[in-house]
This record gives sequence, structure tokens and C-alpha cells, in this order.
Amino acid sequence: MEGVAYAMKYGFELLREGMRKQEIVEAERITITGGGAKGEEASQIRSDVYAKELINPHTEGAAVGAAYIAAAGLLDEPVEKVSARLFERGIQVSPQKPTLIAPRDENIKLYEEGYERYLEVLEEAFKNGFEQESLICSSG
Repeated sequence: MEGVAYAMKYGFELLREGMRKQEIVEAERITITGGGAKGEEASQIRSDVYAKELINPHTEGAAVGAAYIAAAGLLDEPVEKVSARLFERGIQVSPQKPTLIAPRDENIKLYEEGYERYLEVLEEAFKNGFEQESLICSSG
């Protein structure tokens, strides 16, 4: 689970870098949907790895995303502001209330260290053209 969370964090960091260049405000929370959002422990790990709050609206993401984009266009506001405002007002598109998953302070540092190791392994893999059988354990 942590490996998947680290890979997603890597993608988020690339997005964040592009957003900074375009002077787009960074999101304070991340909305999660789909099958991966159903597991409580997996969601908690992702929150800890990203060091961000996660929102699980308990709805299918494509429909919610389309609604947020439509509302943002209608209101001429950024999508992240519209979605945050809807969440804070308790407006929901599901009979189940959204769940807010907060990162656990005691785990953030541990996962930061694990993420640094992940980046080292990833960098080594890129250098070697992904030729090793195992990127973490050497055979022998």
C-alpha cells in the first residue's frame, strides 16, 4: 500500500511543480473516490504519506468531478474553491456524509523517510534502465 501511495505522491509533486509555475494555488485537501477510497486503512496511509487531509464523498468520482467543473464554470471560480465550499456547507451528492481523513502526525515523519528511500530506489532504477530483477533487494 505504501508503494502505491509513494507513487501517487510523486505524481502529485510533479503536478504541484507545474501548478507553481502557473501560479495556481495548491489544494489543502484531496478528494478520493473509486475502489481505492473504500479501504479505511489504505486511505489513512495515503493521508499520512501525503500529509494532507483526504475527503471521501462516498460517490463515484466522474459524476462528482463533472458536477464540480460545471459549478466552477457557472460561478467563474476555481474548481478547488467550489468543491471546498460545497464540502464545508455539507452539500452532498450521496446519502452518506463525506468522511474527512486527517493525517496522523506521528506517522508523517516515518512516511517522509520511506518516501526519500522510494525516490532513491526510483532514481537508481532510472539510471539502470530498470534492468535489475529487484530494485530493493539484491540477489545473492
